[in-house]
Amino acid sequence: MVTVTQYSKKDQAFVLPNLIHGREVILPPSQIRWLLQQPDNLLSQHEVNRLIISADTTLLHKNITQEGNVIHRQVIQREMTRGQDSYTNDMIEEIEKALGRNWGYNTQGWQEVKVFDTMIDLISRVVCRVLVGLPLCRDEEYLRSARSFGRNVVLISYFENLLIPLLRPLLMPLAMSYDVFHYRRITKFISPIIKERITAFQKGEVYKKPDKSEPNDYVQWALHYAFANNDHLERTPELIMKRLAALGFAATHSPAVIISNVLFDIMSSPSAKYLQQVIRDEVYEVRSRDPGKEWTKASLNQMTRIDSMIRESLRLNAFSARSISKKVMAPQGIDLPSGAHLPYGVMVGITASGTHYDNSIYPNADTYEPFRFSDSLNIAEADKSYGKIDTVPKKPSPMVSTSDDFLAFSHGSHAW
Repeated sequence: MVTVTQYSKKDQAFVLPNLIHGREVILPPSQIRWLLQQPDNLLSQHEVNRLIISADTTLLHKNITQEGNVIHRQVIQREMTRGQDSYTNDMIEEIEKALGRNWGYNTQGWQEVKVFDTMIDLISRVVCRVLVGLPLCRDEEYLRSARSFGRNVVLISYFENLLIPLLRPLLMPLAMSYDVFHYRRITKFISPIIKERITAFQKGEVYKKPDKSEPNDYVQWALHYAFANNDHLERTPELIMKRLAALGFAATHSPAVIISNVLFDIMSSPSAKYLQQVIRDEVYEVRSRDPGKEWTKASLNQMTRIDSMIRESLRLNAFSARSISKKVMAPQGIDLPSGAHLPYGVMVGITASGTHYDNSIYPNADTYEPFRFSDSLNIAEADKSYGKIDTVPKKPSPMVSTSDDFLAFSHGSHAW
């Protein structure tokens, strides 16, 4: 039995059922600093993330999400994030092709589209263009299996967490059979590439030279990392392929949900036509400053109105209900600031909605106000449409930044 101290009505902790362990303590927003300050050996967010998607089962190899061994994250940060502007033209090309394929080019008539399904298709093509490149990123068989594998990770994890532990060894191999089928179809394409590339790497060389980053895709990055760090396990085709499949899942489904919500929020706004014009005007304005470089990181940072629209949608539709959720890892348990004791294994966290829908933090918190996070000029422009006069100057808040008051991507050292 978990005992939780009651705070004031606005600031109380409470217990919710949790799919994984049957109980979870939800702390008030005022406890966020305490929660983030706890070391991972006492409260682990990584462990919660791993359990929620049943990673040891759904991602096919324990190393993929083992804490301290998430190699693909290091590879992405070193190789892709550093040179992200070099992918701009490739990504734009795939986006244009995917939108034309799914939404068409008819500007006169109406066409019904399934927003989420088309976003999954679009983003999976963009992700594959970056991770595996041409021509594989346009192979329909490969794309179908990559998408199916990612979609089933979520479904299978829900199923496993609903099962009592006694039944999991019996039923999970059956539940995983469809995903394993799609993984094997992925390997049919990727395995020959790895085996061919690996012959170009030799022991003893320094694999931190630019000429070893070509072709510029995940297989090359992973081999580059494995040889540079003399990691024999990470250079095996099996682990590279499984990490690639996991990356495809992680990079596709979250953005598809986010972009779908952004589109719905804009189109359901009373000022939908105005907002669409704002987007066009801002893109044209940035393009005129530096033609040909409008989609670089520097240029995107100048599109503060578009950024604000996305951030406001994330505020209303946080990707996860539990913005911060951690598992008690200390065998002896842990004491809350109130003095209440939580035993080992209990989940403890903070919801995004308690902060994002707080009118003392966000006035008119239930309303989609697309320029809420933009500067005073943009607020003034929005006010003309919404009939408001409040133009208090604000410093633009980048969409990807987190804070105690913005938890769409979690917060702290484990923010994603």
